[in-house]
Amino acid sequence: MDNPWPTRRERGHLAKKSSADVRRRSRAEAEARFALAPPDDSSHSPGAKFLHELRVHQIELELQNEELRRAQFELEVSRDRFVDLYDFAPVGYLTLSRTGVIREANLVAATLLGLERRRLKGRRFSGFVCSGYADRWHLFFADLIAQRSARDFRGLVLRRAGGPDFDAHLVCHRQAEEGAAPEIRIALTDVTDARRTEHAIRELGEQLSFVIDSTNDGFTDWNVGSGAVTYSERFASMLGYGPGELRPDISTWEGLVHPEDRQRSPDAAHLRAFGDRAHYEFEARLRHMDGRWLWFRVRGKVVERDDHGNPVRRVSTFTDVTAIRVAADALRASMAEKDVLVAELRQALVEVKTLSGLLPFCMYCKKIRDGQGYWEEVERYISAHTDARFSHGVCDRCYAEAERRMG
Repeated sequence: MDNPWPTRRERGHLAKKSSADVRRRSRAEAEARFALAPPDDSSHSPGAKFLHELRVHQIELELQNEELRRAQFELEVSRDRFVDLYDFAPVGYLTLSRTGVIREANLVAATLLGLERRRLKGRRFSGFVCSGYADRWHLFFADLIAQRSARDFRGLVLRRAGGPDFDAHLVCHRQAEEGAAPEIRIALTDVTDARRTEHAIRELGEQLSFVIDSTNDGFTDWNVGSGAVTYSERFASMLGYGPGELRPDISTWEGLVHPEDRQRSPDAAHLRAFGDRAHYEFEARLRHMDGRWLWFRVRGKVVERDDHGNPVRRVSTFTDVTAIRVAADALRASMAEKDVLVAELRQALVEVKTLSGLLPFCMYCKKIRDGQGYWEEVERYISAHTDARFSHGVCDRCYAEAERRMG
């Protein structure tokens, strides 16, 4: 990186050039003013030329003095502006000697390091570097002193006097004047909050990745405006594809989903109508690479909208429910078969338990012929084909006949 600050020789050259320009302009203006002045009797005297030069020189000095006062005023304004910019800049500024001693510091740098500016000057900057980072800083500083360049130092932890340590980002530049020892100018920024945010985002991303991996689900991220879609590797593998084999746009989804299931996916108007709580869930069939149709349960949410509430980005997860669908279909078929069987059994039971029609009955042995051609006792047949039960006894007539026979 080029040095943005002019060297001492360059500044001297610029000063000489500016001074010469001022004298030249002053001389020209003095001559012009003197030419406009009315002539007097001394213009033809022997010392007229010398007097002319004195008067021009007097005007020239007055003009230069006026120019100097204006330049001094502008310089004071510029200096005050620079001091304000330097002291109240949003970052800390430090100037270190070639031995690492702090020579200059603005108010922000003093606040970051926890010391007043007057107490900060003369201290070694390495005294503010935490012990675990001292070796890295010494190597970095030695390399910076050795070559004229601007470099960044990230991941440095500094001590704050009377306060907690903080993560720092340093932008360093080596400034070398001709004939003078080099010095290091540093822009210092506290990036503790940014590091914590980065760490939290990284952890959240890892947790999200773990959750998605543990659920064994696929994942898509759809930019509704551009039509670009990110398909996770798991989503691709569920359909038999390898990483990068699915083209990252909405046409891939349209080619994978079953035509009858396309209307199940919510459109932009549907998502807009539900406002911020635009969660959606549906089931659809997707074509596997080998031609099979697999059932997926799709759950998603709109995660970004434009100023008019239109969905800009939505994410979805995909769970393979093919086995559940097959099992449910088999269960429904089995239940239907069982319902038919139960109806048939109930009807048969009704038919079996109700005696109707003609019964073949032997008039001699008093037996009944069943449906298979066997003759059974009346009691057994009726008990088997009805809910009736028998209890044995003797009627009065048979009782009298039995007594008569027994004498």
